[in-house]
Amino acid sequence: MKTWTVDEMLAHKPCLPYDQARLEELWAGRERLSVLDILDLDIPPKDRVWAALQAGDHVEPVKTSILKRLAAYDAEIGRLSSSMASHIFCGSLWPPVAIAVMAASARMIRTANNVNSTIEDMMATKEREFELQIADIRDVVSNFDK
Repeated sequence: MKTWTVDEMLAHKPCLPYDQARLEELWAGRERLSVLDILDLDIPPKDRVWAALQAGDHVEPVKTSILKRLAAYDAEIGRLSSSMASHIFCGSLWPPVAIAVMAASARMIRTANNVNSTIEDMMATKEREFELQIADIRDVVSNFDK
């Protein structure tokens, strides 16, 4: 299973507030964190997805899983721009991360198409998509270890 040191994660250029001091705090004295460790961190779901999709054998199967779920959102995805993905993930346009952002954004747009939806509904559905992605990553990584 892929693991990262603080320095290795910093090499991926995470956005603020994830500087050296914050990552050291999150690593809490551990030399390395695994994908599963990262998914358990007390940070926003989108940040856990970003970190977990930086590298490893699990990335392609996770991307495939997310894309399968996205099949129902074709119209919404067509309206998303890479600049949205870039903005949400601090300039990272690495394809699996961009796909993860597009999935969450597509889910939010689908909610927005409902005339009775509120901004809170939209944001909640976006967060639910990131939680589904975290579940996808856990499933894939767990199957690699069997």
